[in-house]
Amino acid sequence: LFLDYLLQVVGSKTLHELNGWVTFAFLSIVSVTLALISYRGLPLVGDLSIAVCLLSMSPFVIFYFLAIPQIDPNRWLQVPSKVHWE
Repeated sequence: LFLDYLLQVVGSKTLHELNGWVTFAFLSIVSVTLALISYRGLPLVGDLSIAVCLLSMSPFVIFYFLAIPQIDPNRWLQVPSKVHWE
């Protein structure tokens, strides 16, 4: 489909008039080029996903450190004497 559009813009022959090897070579070159671009982009995508993860976790880490002075370990195992289930 991409080759059809390209041939219309260039004004060349239609896809059916081209030699099979020319079509195969063009599609192979386009596929390899896009694969290389995708492969080169993997480190960037990985770095950006780590940055987004750190950015999204930062409020929880900030609230954790803000709450440390309010933690009372003596209350961790206390059970209320009367529970109101209403």
